[in-house]
Amino acid sequence: MSNELILLNSAEFKRIAKQCSRWKQRSLDAAKALVVDGKGVGEVAETFKMTKQQADTIRVRFYAKVEAARVADFLSRNPAEIATVGALRPFRGAIFTLSEQGASPDQIVAYLAERDMSTNAEIVSEFLKGDQA
Repeated sequence: MSNELILLNSAEFKRIAKQCSRWKQRSLDAAKALVVDGKGVGEVAETFKMTKQQADTIRVRFYAKVEAARVADFLSRNPAEIATVGALRPFRGAIFTLSEQGASPDQIVAYLAERDMSTNAEIVSEFLKGDQA
């Protein structure tokens, strides 16, 4: 996906810009020119008396905030169901076999994901510690 082709509307820009409280107004104005008005990096750099590299960095960083906000919005609408320690019991044998063979918690999480079990490394570690007690 090419960031140059994705233009935002003013409302979406304002929503994301609120998250840029530490940005100078000049940087926000440059970002708006790039991502709402569709102006080129060179034109924005000249208009705002900055280098092309600075303008491009502003564009890249603003789009990173856009993507983070889109991910957060998605997750708020579709919360992930993370398995708790107790939900891992049916996989106890496989989890301990993998652990004994040196698999990391992240590798065990990947194994469980292949079996439609969504969890994270912290929960797997907790399961391993709790079940050994």
